[in-house]
Amino acid sequence: MQVGGSATRIPPMTLPPGTRLGPYEIVAALGAGGMGEVYRARDARLAREVALKVLPSEVATSPDRLRRFEQEARAASAISHPNLLTVFDIGEQDGVRFLVTELLEGETLRDLLERGPTSAAKALELTAQFARGLAAAHERGIVHRDLKPENLFLTRDGHAKILDFGLAKVLEPTAPQELATQVGGFPTRHPPHPPHPLDARQETAPGQVFGTVAYMSPEQVRGRPADARSDLFSLGVVLLEMLTGRPPFRRDSAAETMAAILKEEPPRLSTSGVQLPPALERVVRRLIAKVPAERYPTARALLADLEGPAAAHGSGISGISGGAGGASAASRSAGFGSSAGFAGSGSSGIRLAAAPPSIAVLPFADMSPARDQDYFCEGMAEELIHALARLPGLRVASRTAAFQFKGHAGDMRAVGDRLGVESVLEGSVRKAGERLRITLQLVDVASGYQQWTGRYDRDLADVFAVQEEIAVAVAQALRGVLAEIERKASAPAPTHSVEAYECYLRGRQFFSRFDRRSLHLAREMFRRAAEIDSDYALAYAGVADCAAFLFGMWRGGEAALAEADTASRRALELAPGLASTHASRALALFLDGSFDDAAVEFEVALRLDPLQFEALYFYARMRFEQGQVEEAAALFERAMGARPEDYQAPVLLGMARRALGQEAGSLEALRRGLDVVSRHVELNPDDARAYYLGGLACVRLGERERGLEWGARALELEPEEPIVIYNVAGIYALAGESDRALDCLELAMAGGWGRKDWLAQDSDFETLRAQPRFQALIAS
Repeated sequence: MQVGGSATRIPPMTLPPGTRLGPYEIVAALGAGGMGEVYRARDARLAREVALKVLPSEVATSPDRLRRFEQEARAASAISHPNLLTVFDIGEQDGVRFLVTELLEGETLRDLLERGPTSAAKALELTAQFARGLAAAHERGIVHRDLKPENLFLTRDGHAKILDFGLAKVLEPTAPQELATQVGGFPTRHPPHPPHPLDARQETAPGQVFGTVAYMSPEQVRGRPADARSDLFSLGVVLLEMLTGRPPFRRDSAAETMAAILKEEPPRLSTSGVQLPPALERVVRRLIAKVPAERYPTARALLADLEGPAAAHGSGISGISGGAGGASAASRSAGFGSSAGFAGSGSSGIRLAAAPPSIAVLPFADMSPARDQDYFCEGMAEELIHALARLPGLRVASRTAAFQFKGHAGDMRAVGDRLGVESVLEGSVRKAGERLRITLQLVDVASGYQQWTGRYDRDLADVFAVQEEIAVAVAQALRGVLAEIERKASAPAPTHSVEAYECYLRGRQFFSRFDRRSLHLAREMFRRAAEIDSDYALAYAGVADCAAFLFGMWRGGEAALAEADTASRRALELAPGLASTHASRALALFLDGSFDDAAVEFEVALRLDPLQFEALYFYARMRFEQGQVEEAAALFERAMGARPEDYQAPVLLGMARRALGQEAGSLEALRRGLDVVSRHVELNPDDARAYYLGGLACVRLGERERGLEWGARALELEPEEPIVIYNVAGIYALAGESDRALDCLELAMAGGWGRKDWLAQDSDFETLRAQPRFQALIAS
């Protein structure tokens, strides 16, 4: 028989039977955990038995332990939920502090697992119950931070409960001068660079890591603040232990365990010898993703995958009972019958929500004799991304996400996990004269095996036809059955000229680098493509975008603005049905100051394609410059949904929310942006924009030194780029380095940066607005 708290042994009796604490009479000792001793007691007033947790006398005088003990009481008593231990009372008598909870009969999950792994049905049933408890806690701003089998309890009547909120963080507003990050909408202190203790359970003294090592999230190992996603990581570790019988990251020492959490991927369920559905693998991989932004954002989102969208908002899973029996009809119909490894006790009713097939297309390797076709290989992959994205029901990783893995020679399973897709398409292109050889393989992420391979030998003139042919073959391999790509919905070949197409691809490659020199080169290639084929709408759109950016970001002059206007008009005239041509026209109008006309074009682009990232992102920037910050925030949020791997939108959303006075929401967005940026710079260490936007997020989140380091790295990479210098000025301003910030602002404007309206709204410079040098810059 166990109670709330990590009861693991029967200790010597500190309080003998018959001892009274207020209205409670000690009956017997039950066990002891890291935060106290636990007794069976009787409540004389209500004639009921309860569990009574006492803080040991040897630590009762410790202010930190007392604070922690009271924190547990506050955390647990703040919520009432069937999957959380119920707290009745807290008290003190004769120097003894105690907590009173319901008395549970049953066993901990650790007791159960000592007898071996559970069935998949049982594991999912318990995971769903624990997730419901977490959802209730998280929605009250409470993060547990120490989920493990010892703190998870199974009652005799089939209920699962979360115990021991001794490490829970009750998130309360902090003083303005405190360094803070956000969890569930409440600030919590961020300890500065804590060491990594090696003991099994880490106490919460300042500068220490929180939690139990084998179940910690990567951010806890690094000493960074834990939020709801940290609890979900720990729950994923527990789920894996239920399925396999051992914690996936546990090693011989705490230090080795921490290293495994940070760097290693656990073995796949498909190699465990138990037949399990691929959908379960996806759930587990998302729970234990190394980067918090790649995990489920909330416990409710996890429940939506476990139970289906409707059940995630209901009071429970239909069909859960303590009786014996196999998988329910609902679970059998979803492929979770006994043949899938779900036989066992407990009728779960769990069903994993069906996810659409998903794929990432990596840049193809250049196998041409001269190795000079890199632009063509990237362009082929990008066109396939676009072709596959037109297929209904198929989720395709964006170019930005997939191209991070250019030249990746490792395990495609690791790539697929990072991108959150089921399949990865990789290949090579050999271009010799007017002949092409394209070799492809489609890899199943779960197993690592090939799903499909193909080789295409074609004339270069057939490049557009072969792209569509490959798209059909890939879709068939993914879906098993594909009626046919809807030819009416497919875009026609964008140009009749292969030469123009090659120029366009070179332009796209330069354009993606987004610096002044690359934009000039991209514009020249787009111009050449349009000269070769005067009806090439996308080439004109490319010219317009380059000219618009050169005007808006680098003071390209009236000639650049005029070219953006002319080229965007021509692109729209040639292809009025493309969202991209309307977005290009909108951008040109926006940078010319024609905000109303630009808004019309942005809206048309988004009607044609609601997930058109460029339209959402630049529409948001325009609204921000206009001072319509609330609408800008909503658009930045939509842009985040359209391209989750983008780091720009969440950082700018953080700035917009701060301007609206939404400090908690601002820090939440910045934390997400910093997660994405941190992952991005690992694969793109020469991206100055990522470093300066990440640096802004760091300083906002209290990581001042890291932010300054990232700003210095951005300047090191692009020391003469005005847009880089401008944003580093923002880092200095936020860090309290006013003179350095103003120096950078003056240098940026002298070098060509000139968005006065943006500067007027930019909340990064609030502390500088009263200074004469800043006012002079605005006036200039």
